[in-house]
Amino acid sequence: MEGCTFEKQKLIGSTFVKSDLSSTYFINCDLTKVPMTTCDLQRVVFNHCKLTGTVLSGSNLAGTLFQDCKIGKTEIDLDGFISFGQSKGFVLEAQNEG
Repeated sequence: MEGCTFEKQKLIGSTFVKSDLSSTYFINCDLTKVPMTTCDLQRVVFNHCKLTGTVLSGSNLAGTLFQDCKIGKTEIDLDGFISFGQSKGFVLEAQNEG
């Protein structure tokens, strides 16, 4: 499904577990509670989407764009959070103890 475009779709009840969705566009889509675990979400664009309760744990979020989305109780794991942050130019700083 790499490189697809979903526009104005209600995808509630859909499952994208272990899917390659890289370079996919979701525009004005409702992805409420959709499991997207362990997916390749590199360079995916979520534009004006509803992501309430969507599960993104275990997915690669490098370069993913969330533009004007409704995000609430959306789940990502630490690795996804870090890869998303690094793709936006953030760096993880180690704290020195002592």
